Order: sequence, then C-alpha cells, then structure tokens
Amino acid sequence: MNFGMLDQVWGDLLTGRLCVSRGPLASAEGPLDRAVERLTMTGYQDDLPLGLLARAQFRMQSGRLAEARADLEEVLELAESGEMKLYEAEAQLLLAAVCIREKKGTEFQKHIERASALVNRTGYHLLDADVETLRQSAA
Repeated sequence: MNFGMLDQVWGDLLTGRLCVSRGPLASAEGPLDRAVERLTMTGYQDDLPLGLLARAQFRMQSGRLAEARADLEEVLELAESGEMKLYEAEAQLLLAAVCIREKKGTEFQKHIERASALVNRTGYHLLDADVETLRQSAA
C-alpha cells in the first residue's frame, strides 16, 4: 500500500469522525466516503471496518438508516471472515441502535445479545457501558 494514500485515509477518517462528533454533521460525508472508497480501492481490508463503522454512525445520525445498515452488514462480513471480533461487536451494537430507531424490538434483542456475548467472550469490557445504555434506551 502507498503510505501517502494511507495518510489521506487517516486524515479523511479523522476529519469525518470529528464532524460527526462536533459538527457540522453534513461536512462528514465527503471525507468518510473518500476514506471508505480508498480503503476499498487499495484492498486494505484490516482497516476497512473502521471506515465503514464511522460512515455508518454518520449515516445513522443523518437518519439514513438503510445506508447505515448496509455499511454495518459489510462490517459484519469482513469481521466474521477475518476474526475481527471487536469490529463485529461494534457493528452489532450499532445495528442494535438502528433497530431502536426503526422500532424493531425482536431484531434489537438479537443484535444486543450477540454484542453482549462477543464482549463477554473476548473480554472487550469497555463496551459493557454501551450495551447497557442501548438496553436502557430500548426499554
């Protein structure tokens, strides 16, 4: 991989994530799309889930739930095939959040239970608070 391209990817991811967290939200789309496009183009699969997770979060906050879901499904495919359990857990948590917004309680339960099981099995207990927050939000 071209390190210049990787620098551009990290710059776009950082810019996009800052816009998602601090605004303006609309400014996140271009950098996040570029980061995902570059990661896909270069075949750098180890970091592609980072870009997809960031873009899914942006799309979710923008109310574009179907697009967020598509990004998250892609993360799951990559994570499950590459043994990337942290990304898989994060995707399950974000899918649970999408289900809350879509009012899909049964599907929410499936995703939150999968995320919780992954956290317990892998020891990624930093995500315990996210699991609990989503459970409380769904109640």
